[in-house]
Amino acid sequence: MSYDSRITVTFFAASVAMHGIFFTISHFPIWHTKDMPKKTELFIEIEKPKILPKIKTIGEEKKLKKVEPKLEEKIEIKETIADVGPKKEEVEAEDAYDEAMFRYKDAIKQKIESHRRYPRSARRHKLEGNTTVEFIVMSSGNAHSVRMLNSSGYTVLDGEAMAIVKRASPFPPIPAEIKLSEFRMEVTIIFSL
Repeated sequence: MSYDSRITVTFFAASVAMHGIFFTISHFPIWHTKDMPKKTELFIEIEKPKILPKIKTIGEEKKLKKVEPKLEEKIEIKETIADVGPKKEEVEAEDAYDEAMFRYKDAIKQKIESHRRYPRSARRHKLEGNTTVEFIVMSSGNAHSVRMLNSSGYTVLDGEAMAIVKRASPFPPIPAEIKLSEFRMEVTIIFSL
C-alpha cells in the first residue's frame, strides 16, 4: 500500500470514530437531562369579537321619522320628470318606424340578391371585388338615380352592380308605417368566386 493510500485510510478511520463518539454522546440520556430546560406549558386564550351589538329589549321596534318634502321640491321633481325623454307613444311610434324600415330595407336587399349575376368575363379572368351602389327608392318602389359610390376596381364588376339594382327595380312600395315619399339607400354588392 502506498503512502497516500495509508493517509487516506487513516483519516477515514479517524472520521468514522469521531462521528461514532459524537452520535453516542448526543443520544445518551444523561447528557440531555442536565442541559435541557424543564417543560413549560403555555395556554393562549383568544377572545372572539362580538358580531351583533347587545340587545337591551327583545322585540323593540325602531321607528324611522318620515320626512315630507317641501312643496317647492315636489314641483321641481315633477318638472324634471316631465322634461326627461320622449313620451311612451313617441317611443312606440319610433320603434315601429325603425322596425318597418329595417324590414323594408331587408326586402330590397333580398330582391337585389335574387337578380344577381356574375359577369362571364369577370369569372373567366377571376376578378373579385366589392362595389357600393347608392339609389333612391320612390314610394311606388321604383329605383332611380342609381350611381356608384365605391368602385371594386374593375369596370365590368361596377357596371354589373348598377345593372343588378336596375334589374331588381321596382321594389315593393314603401310601407305606410315609414311615412316617406322616398328615401336614399346604399348597398354593397360583393363579387367573390
